[in-house]
Amino acid sequence: MSFFQDKVVWITGASSGLGEGLAKEFAENKAKLILSARRESELERVKKDCAKFIPEENILVLPLDVTELSTINSEIQKVIQKFGRIDILVNNAGLYEEEPFDLLTFESWQKMLSSNLNGLFLMSKAVLPSMKSHNFGRIINMSSNTIWLGTPYLVRYQTGKMGINGLTRSLGREVGQFG
Repeated sequence: MSFFQDKVVWITGASSGLGEGLAKEFAENKAKLILSARRESELERVKKDCAKFIPEENILVLPLDVTELSTINSEIQKVIQKFGRIDILVNNAGLYEEEPFDLLTFESWQKMLSSNLNGLFLMSKAVLPSMKSHNFGRIINMSSNTIWLGTPYLVRYQTGKMGINGLTRSLGREVGQFG
């Protein structure tokens, strides 16, 4: 039996790339899945692939913009209603764009940090009550090894990812005691 069997796993950014791969891996290990991203049609495609390993009723497609607090709060209720809890959150949603620093606008700076850092904060804050209430929870935050490289044209991206590392370490120390 897999550790993940019957665990309720919510993956943001599940419509492609790493998030899609993680969804399939969790499905193979018999987890119950919540798949979120902005593109519902892509989420449905991922659901179909995951349904090769687990029953469709164990997969909830939940289109979501992780930067919209009111939407997150209403979607949490749908998850709790369907599965009763959230065991694991994979914060994978985010943007990646290269742009020279001289061409950056404050609006583009805010957009990337909102998606890559604020979205992670909002999702984590939203799922913690469920995790605390049943004394189990894992939050997995996707960062990047580029933060150590100082890669040109990635100042927004790397700033957000470095923030993720700080948030992850501090939050782990603060709430790790709850399970």
